[in-house]
Amino acid sequence: MNFSRRLFGFIYLVGAIANVAMIVFSPEIYKDFAAQALIPFYQNAWNSLVVPNLYVFVSLTIVFEVGLGLLFLRGRRFLGLAYLVSLGFNIGLIPFGWTFFYSNGVLVLVQLYLVAKVANSRQFGFIGEKSGLSRAQARR
Repeated sequence: MNFSRRLFGFIYLVGAIANVAMIVFSPEIYKDFAAQALIPFYQNAWNSLVVPNLYVFVSLTIVFEVGLGLLFLRGRRFLGLAYLVSLGFNIGLIPFGWTFFYSNGVLVLVQLYLVAKVANSRQFGFIGEKSGLSRAQARR
């Protein structure tokens, strides 16, 4: 479980770095991002809302990815929350096209398994009265 937690943390931090590089050096990449969207709403929303405000939305995405990456790396205390947020993010990306359907679909399946594992385990569960983890153990 520590490996998957660190791997997802690393993936989100690398994703944030990639978005920084793309918005600085090749912002035109984002203009056609939704061209292959499976749902017309995605393409319409992207072209009418995101593209005109590209720097705002990419900045928000970068902040989100850094936050989520750090949440994964923070420790087991927030692991369930990190997987759920990541799961929602990946599900939201799937309608952008078949490439996302396959790549993010695999991530969704892996994360569904990991969320179920986290939710059913006292050791890795959400911290609360019933978790059985001390604060020091939860940070690891």
